[in-house]
Amino acid sequence: MNLPQISFDCIMATTEKAGQQSAVNYAKDFLEHIEATQPATFEQLSAIIGSIAPDDTTTQLKIVSVVGLIWRGIEATVEAKEMEEWQ
Repeated sequence: MNLPQISFDCIMATTEKAGQQSAVNYAKDFLEHIEATQPATFEQLSAIIGSIAPDDTTTQLKIVSVVGLIWRGIEATVEAKEMEEWQ
């Protein structure tokens, strides 16, 4: 499966929405979302982040936030394409 191309507008909207809460809450919400919807991915992501920055929570927070923005941008793009197909 090819990853969808995320438009600049989609990234800006995703970033703007993420900015409506603190970085800590955004990262927490994203991790809870992934854990609930994609448990295997959550485990892999946790392991990767833990190996990159095992004792640096600030770096972990930054990584989770960036991954969350990309992930949610992909989700929004896929949902938009599905809606287009229904019309």
